[in-house]
Amino acid sequence: MAMAKARLFKVLRWSGGGLLAMALLAVLLVYGLSQRVIATKYDVQGQDLALPTSPEALLLGEKIARTRGCVGCHRSDAGGRQFIDDWKLASVAAPNLTQLVHERSVAELDRSIRQGVRDDGRSVIIMPSAMYHQLADAEVAAVIAWLRTLPRIERDFGERSFGPLARLGFALGDFKTERMVIPEYPPLDASTSDPVGKGKYLVHTTCTECHGADLGGKNRPRAPDLVVAAAYSPDNFSTLLREGLAQGGKELKLMKTVALTRFAYFDDEEIAAIHAYLSSPEFLATRQ
Repeated sequence: MAMAKARLFKVLRWSGGGLLAMALLAVLLVYGLSQRVIATKYDVQGQDLALPTSPEALLLGEKIARTRGCVGCHRSDAGGRQFIDDWKLASVAAPNLTQLVHERSVAELDRSIRQGVRDDGRSVIIMPSAMYHQLADAEVAAVIAWLRTLPRIERDFGERSFGPLARLGFALGDFKTERMVIPEYPPLDASTSDPVGKGKYLVHTTCTECHGADLGGKNRPRAPDLVVAAAYSPDNFSTLLREGLAQGGKELKLMKTVALTRFAYFDDEEIAAIHAYLSSPEFLATRQ
């Protein structure tokens, strides 16, 4: 009996050690695979845009910053905020733009905004550079120029870090860096004056952050397929974008926040263009 117990304990020790070794290997594998994604450096450059100084251009910069959500993530004073602070997931901040715009060159700022690459060559993670990727030169220049007029805010954040859940997501491919998803976004013509073409530009540089590159809202909570817009009358669609109210007056909580803080800054012509594109045969053909 004693010998049998000894053998049993020996087997258990070996089994426990084996399980521990397998767990350690799994942790190391997840860390290695995720680190390869997070630490990848990209050799891309931004453009050294000429910054405008006219009051009209600065107003445009503020409008773009508001409609595209810059001040939503970086706060209304552009001083930044802690975006995620959860040891299991990540510690990531929207940085203090009132400092950053003076510390980085225009080309470096453009690289972060439209190419999704930080000053250290690694990809941004949360900032929707894929959505900003095809913003017009004049609009990006106007945003940078406007940000440089803002008073400096003394607010600093630590370096980003990633917890076990985020690392598992990167290792499995469920999470992607912004630089990785830029190729998924379609080419745009920012210069067109055609209402449908203008609407397409506005939609793809405004709505894809929540509704996805194909605007289908797949796997995105509370972000439906934008084909629903075709069922709205122009007046009801305007109410949706300005007040966050669906047809019948139903309040859409997330949309209301976005409408009041971002889309309310669109003018009537822009809202009409957005509706024209989302109701167009060109867009509806992508849903078949």
